[in-house]
Amino acid sequence: MDISIFDTRQKAAAGVDIPLVIDGETIMGDDNQPVMFRIKGAADPTVMQALVNGVKQSAGGSPQQIEAGEMKLIRAAVIGWSDNWGIGNDAKGKPVKVTFSKETVEKVFGIPAIRHAIMQEIAKDSHFMNRASA
Repeated sequence: MDISIFDTRQKAAAGVDIPLVIDGETIMGDDNQPVMFRIKGAADPTVMQALVNGVKQSAGGSPQQIEAGEMKLIRAAVIGWSDNWGIGNDAKGKPVKVTFSKETVEKVFGIPAIRHAIMQEIAKDSHFMNRASA
């Protein structure tokens, strides 16, 4: 058995596409395809540092400090997303598309359910293994 298939470092650094799943439901975009986020994994050094700092910050921290730690992790791990969704609606009732940027990361992940759903995926090594289909 070649156990190198379990090495997550390469895919963790490059990032993989993960569907947005909230309460067990895959969230579908305007095109009836899953809303996707491209994330780096815990084996990426920057993400690992954000995880460690977040754990330290959460220990005895205020709710604001905990959220700040979560946002640091999100900023380190999320490197893109699909364009089949938006936040709010325009005058015609169509979702306002959100282009990936540092500023929009704050807006999107200010929504706790989205932040928590993606945070759960960052530490799942199976997404980043050489045997994974992602």
